[in-house]
Amino acid sequence: MTKSCNGDESLPHRTSNKELIFQTAVKLFAREGYENVTMREIAKEVGIKAASIYNHFASKEDLLDSIFQYFRMMLESDVFSPIRKTDYLKLDDFIDDNMRLSGELFSRGIIMDISRIVLREQFRNENIRQMLLSELIRKPREIYSKGFEKLMNEGKMRRADPILTAKEFHAYYIYRFYEISLQAGLDEPLFIVDEDEEKKHKKQFIEQYGL
Repeated sequence: MTKSCNGDESLPHRTSNKELIFQTAVKLFAREGYENVTMREIAKEVGIKAASIYNHFASKEDLLDSIFQYFRMMLESDVFSPIRKTDYLKLDDFIDDNMRLSGELFSRGIIMDISRIVLREQFRNENIRQMLLSELIRKPREIYSKGFEKLMNEGKMRRADPILTAKEFHAYYIYRFYEISLQAGLDEPLFIVDEDEEKKHKKQFIEQYGL
């Protein structure tokens, strides 16, 4: 079963024109920059008439909104929701799940391309800036703080301010995200796992807060 760009699932799956437009726009926006790509260029790359693209997306802004709706949906379904729903018995398990789920999502080509668009446009587009603030900063912090607070209340983690603890835990991943993005070329991956460093981060965090 496959999940389409707009969240629909089907079996067997045949790529529609709307999905081809979506996928092509993601690649072009990531490579050339949102402002430098026209709807006509997207249509040409897909192999359809320029006017046909408007049967699926009202404007370039509508297309960009669809890309970020997809990004939000994938973060929620593949990372945030599983972490919220799991009753963790140990701090180790919470950390391992976060690393695994985030790694699996951000290693996908389309998510890396969307991340490039976010990084390019975050200071030029207010909607993107707010989306980035919500999905990569505030929402993870809220999920981590609630998870840590639960573990603290159950005596599975040392007592501390859960929000500050969440910020401390999350800061490493945000740092890595920006560090790699500043180093990477256009054709290089934006998500590179440094297993040794992640193990050190986990070990140090557990030494400080684990029981």
